Amino acid sequence: MLGSILLAYLLFRAGAFDLVATYLHGHGYISAFIGGMLFTVGFTTPFGIAILIAVSSEVNPLLGALVAGTAASIMDFTIFEFAKISLHEEIEHLKGTRTLMWLKSHLFHKSLSERIRLYMLWCIAGIIIASPLPDEFGVTMLSGVSNLEAKRFAVLCFIFNTLGVFLLLSVASAL
Repeated sequence: MLGSILLAYLLFRAGAFDLVATYLHGHGYISAFIGGMLFTVGFTTPFGIAILIAVSSEVNPLLGALVAGTAASIMDFTIFEFAKISLHEEIEHLKGTRTLMWLKSHLFHKSLSERIRLYMLWCIAGIIIASPLPDEFGVTMLSGVSNLEAKRFAVLCFIFNTLGVFLLLSVASAL
């Protein structure tokens, strides 16, 4: 991950992402869509952030966030479906690790109702999804919740991704 951050920074400083925006001939929203897709996956997150920063002066932060949030949500939904099908055994194995058991015992204490614990899980996963951290962590957390409907997951991802991209575009356009 550190290597991809360094590479993205060097490419950004060299103007490579401005070339993407120029190549798309001022189509900032298409660039925002591409940046949103890259925003979700661990290795490509720095590239997505760099593209979104590069187009922040060309797009309305709210509209750009809606476009990029949609793209990011599509990617997260793909990861979610893959994780539910392919990573079920790995998720069950991770639930038994010492670190997660410690975290579970402190954050999800039995004195809290199941509903409160579930909302806490959604909030933690949502913060991860909205932040520049790789979405795979938050998506995997939510895919471990067996009763989470795909429709509810998609709505949550859209809200969190759009919020995260909106904050990024707003800050970048203000600078």
